[in-house]
Amino acid sequence: AVMDIFVQDTKLNLSPYYLKPGFAFGGSCLPKEVRAVRHLAAEAGVDVPLIASLIPSNEAQIAAAVEAVRESGAQRIAVLGVAFKPGTDDLRESPILEVIDTLLREGRELTAFDPAIDASVPIEGQFDYMRYASPHLEKTIRVLPEMLCETAAEAVKEADAIIVTHADASYRKALAPHIGRRTVIDLARLYPMPVDLPGYRGIAW
Repeated sequence: AVMDIFVQDTKLNLSPYYLKPGFAFGGSCLPKEVRAVRHLAAEAGVDVPLIASLIPSNEAQIAAAVEAVRESGAQRIAVLGVAFKPGTDDLRESPILEVIDTLLREGRELTAFDPAIDASVPIEGQFDYMRYASPHLEKTIRVLPEMLCETAAEAVKEADAIIVTHADASYRKALAPHIGRRTVIDLARLYPMPVDLPGYRGIAW
């Protein structure tokens, strides 16, 4: 409640999610810049504990999402939201790709949907960046088009567990028949308050 009041200030706060816990960040800017600042600080002999903790904190959030799937026992997982943020087809350092990669390596079946990503559009242009920043994800990126479904409803149809990474209205509609019946791992706060139903969980709330 205190945080809800705090973020009503729109002069200092860029987003109502400011300082609220959530899933890991990604993209082509912030991860690269954090690593660059850490490198420059190390060369200058400057201790930057807050900045130095960002990447380990991000990795802990990714590990927590993977562990939530493992705890559910699900073998068939649907992922709603693949890009690092809604409304873009940018996959560079998208944290959910790390989750997908781990689950695929564990032999689980995955389907996915993202309205901004067209499976027929080549994404080779993103490989050069990913080979440098996330070379271990190249195989996962190559099989991603095979996982993509045409609708969110199709992606979740046969899933034992559903991971949501973007707060998209179409995802709420697709999830409605399954909430309380299947495991839902909500990393995006689809609803204003946590849903108190069996199998519904998030990270840090």
